[in-house]
Amino acid sequence: MWMIDADKRFSYKQASDAVEKTDARLSSVVEAWTTIQFRRAVLTDDNDWLEEVSPKLRNSAQMWMSLYSDVSARYAQVQSIIRDTWKIYHMSRRYPWHGTCVSKSDHFHFVWVSFTHHCYLFEERVKQFYSAWNDLRCHLKLPQVLGGDHIKKISKRRLNEYIKHRGVHTHQWNITHNSYRTYQIVEQLAKSDDGYQDRAPNFYFESKQEIMAHIASGVGMMSEEFCDLLEGPHLLLVELVPILNKMFFETA
Repeated sequence: MWMIDADKRFSYKQASDAVEKTDARLSSVVEAWTTIQFRRAVLTDDNDWLEEVSPKLRNSAQMWMSLYSDVSARYAQVQSIIRDTWKIYHMSRRYPWHGTCVSKSDHFHFVWVSFTHHCYLFEERVKQFYSAWNDLRCHLKLPQVLGGDHIKKISKRRLNEYIKHRGVHTHQWNITHNSYRTYQIVEQLAKSDDGYQDRAPNFYFESKQEIMAHIASGVGMMSEEFCDLLEGPHLLLVELVPILNKMFFETA
């Protein structure tokens, strides 16, 4: 059995609260972004908004539009991975494939593969966000994001086992997780041995509970890392909006 370290274990309630916190962070950034006047260029692919900008500032305004919008989009992509992984948790709670060729152990397998892949995607999306944020930071001459220089170490320290499992499955193919490997065997034996038919439900329940615990903890770690890493950018993305509006539109 793959035990979850105490400092990495999140209950359903803790994981749910953590996801809600990331939702709130994203909502505040999106709300701020919608108040930027040059967002129209992103939404409608036109440059009419440039008419409201002083001619000498138009090149700068276009650059800021691109940088700020890219950072906001990357921010949303990181949070979307957390939200999608939380959906995987709910998928693991119920087996919906009765009457099909998809067995309960198959369901566990595909849920687990999807979960570990999303752990990898989270690491990649955070790196992409940080790259975009670094471009914006350099132009604004802002201090370095806390933890930004060590993003690989941060992600892999928390989610390393899951990311490694994804890599092993990718390169060695049919690798199963201990949490459902035993049930997979029992499920097969139950087809021809009545003695295992009564035992199979207990193995199924234990496997499901362990998988759910891992996914909840993974989601909790993602959310915690998201909020810790993005504390500075989250605040600055909101605070930059009135500054940019004043810089380009109130001086035209």
